[in-house]
Amino acid sequence: MCKCFYCGKSFTPKKPEHIIPNCIGGKLKDKTILCGTCNQQLSSIDKAFDEFRLVNVLENPARDNGRVAQADGEVEGVRISIEPGFKDMHGFKVVSFDKSKKTARIAMFHTSGIGEAKNKEHLFAWLEKQGTGKDLPEQKKLEHFQAIWDRFCSKAERIESPLIHSANPCSFGENLLLAILKIALGMYCHWKLDRSFIERAVQVLRERKDVGQIVNWFALAPVPGVGTSHIVLLEGNPASQQLYAIISIYNAFSFFVLLNASYNGPQVHKIYCYQIKEHSEILLDASLSITPEQAQQILSASGEYVGSIIKNALNSVMKKHIRCSEDLRETLPKQTDWLLGAAKRIVSHLAWRSEFFSAEQYNEYFIQNLVISMESSPALSSLSDDFKRDLAVDVLKFLPYSNYKDRHYEGKILQILLEKIPPRLCLVKTGTVDKNWENIIEEEVANLGSQTFEDRELTLFLKQKFMPSCQFYVDMLKSSIRNVLKPIKTGLD
Repeated sequence: MCKCFYCGKSFTPKKPEHIIPNCIGGKLKDKTILCGTCNQQLSSIDKAFDEFRLVNVLENPARDNGRVAQADGEVEGVRISIEPGFKDMHGFKVVSFDKSKKTARIAMFHTSGIGEAKNKEHLFAWLEKQGTGKDLPEQKKLEHFQAIWDRFCSKAERIESPLIHSANPCSFGENLLLAILKIALGMYCHWKLDRSFIERAVQVLRERKDVGQIVNWFALAPVPGVGTSHIVLLEGNPASQQLYAIISIYNAFSFFVLLNASYNGPQVHKIYCYQIKEHSEILLDASLSITPEQAQQILSASGEYVGSIIKNALNSVMKKHIRCSEDLRETLPKQTDWLLGAAKRIVSHLAWRSEFFSAEQYNEYFIQNLVISMESSPALSSLSDDFKRDLAVDVLKFLPYSNYKDRHYEGKILQILLEKIPPRLCLVKTGTVDKNWENIIEEEVANLGSQTFEDRELTLFLKQKFMPSCQFYVDMLKSSIRNVLKPIKTGLD
């Protein structure tokens, strides 16, 4: 039997509940946290995410059932429906945000770099798909398309005269905050934590009032390296007496949830990250400390400030769908050497860390670090994180897990040698270095070849890969130590 966190009654688990709503691509399910009656009762709260319709259309998350609903819009006076996944050759940008009407005005503007003919071809195909001018004769329809294109070209650079705007609202009202609270409570219970610490938060959800006292929008920059993801971070700190969650939808729309302001339980740090485009949970090592004073500032933020947070979040989503002005087919091949160089440095960095990573950990940390490294490349920094992740996945094929393992074991063996060699080189009495220091290095490397380790794979690497190439490592160690000895007065004279 399980206990429902909402009504408190015991129940036999049957149908699993999506903790992050499936309408925005949530996949994590749990059938032990809500009874069927409460699950049905709370399903109405999730409808608040329907007001993210334009964002859902752009991100087009995979769903278990059905597909993302189309969004309504307008192009040059022509009413249109924007299909899911529509990321055409044009860019989007938020040009105004009307807080009273809760709507965002979106502009579409021309993209350079793919050629006028291709832009025109794409626009005509799109208008055809939308059924524009379907009742006109073919020639008249083409003339109508051409007229739209001409107006498009004349206004393309004038952001104050947008070619497209969304007809769908984007809400920041209490229903959405309740939906976010439901996610936070669902994840807390999914992690099997003590429910006595969330009783007041559950009461707020149950009564559906005063939610603004514990949940609000949060100004948080997108987490680098993870692309389009849903993220839930849970922190419990008895020192600051706070239990709170930070939730980011699409790694853009972030919220702060204060689950308990008098927390006296154990230290808690949990994180969940689901990558929308890759349809999988990924590893993420992150934390964010919020003081009680900062928590109150977040929860008491003015409506105007919240409006600016929403506008910036919308803007960050739109920017991901703006193509670069430079043709990537020319840009990317020129970046091959840079990408491989950055990738090799990342492998070395990961290999020389003391902890040994699993294949899953290595793959994700490699991808995240390479995506973050691309920020330093002028040619790659403007790409979206999702595109960068795709690039990083391709580069990973050249530096697979086996490459990392070899570098890690190589580092461990060299570390053993560097612990043994220096004490033998130094002659304590005279304060000089043994004249036979090169022979000492050769002896230590040779002696190492007969050793075995508890780690069977480390022993295999030593026997099968390190020792057959031992002269390379001997020369490398000699060169390194020679450079260290140069400025030192030694007994080598």
